[in-house]
Amino acid sequence: MPRAGRARLLEGDCAQILASWPANCVDAVITDPPWNLGKDYGGHDDSMPDQDHVDWLGGVLAQCARVSRGPVVFLPGGHMLGRVPELLAPAGQTFATTLTWRKPAAEPVVWAGRPGPSPKTPRVIVALEPAPGDPASGGHPCPKPVELMRFLVEAAAPRGGVVLDPFVGSGTTLVGALQCGRAAVGMELDARYAAMTRRRLRA
Repeated sequence: MPRAGRARLLEGDCAQILASWPANCVDAVITDPPWNLGKDYGGHDDSMPDQDHVDWLGGVLAQCARVSRGPVVFLPGGHMLGRVPELLAPAGQTFATTLTWRKPAAEPVVWAGRPGPSPKTPRVIVALEPAPGDPASGGHPCPKPVELMRFLVEAAAPRGGVVLDPFVGSGTTLVGALQCGRAAVGMELDARYAAMTRRRLRA
């Protein structure tokens, strides 16, 4: 695992990569998985039947729970909020709470596992989505603001700890982790977005 202030990017299928990892090797998982809305994620089918999506994502989140010493924090998409218990069932993971990201529309952020967020952690995060054409998004269909991912990193992972994002996308979680003194490990299936993340990390 990288040391604080460093990031490592692994290119490939996160489910396959995580299967080979030991338990309890990162401090927190913070991720924005595909929402199954038909976006272009290269080799990933983002238009699965709903139950197939739940089964697939639930399996990945179970691996995340296994490798994390701390919480698993993820954005399921508002349309999937009612199926969060099914997503967490394969890991037997405890639901802690739901935060709200206002972009300005509200999106849920699910916090699962222990420890839960500090009582001082705001339950609403206001962070505008990157504007169309923002060079940081590099053409990614669903980029997230650094402010959002940095907030989640600081809330979920101890300073100096290791954050995992198995769905790196445009690399925002890794950038946010480095900005606030954490180490970061990311995984990305699509070579286009892996290359973009490497460029952002070098910058």
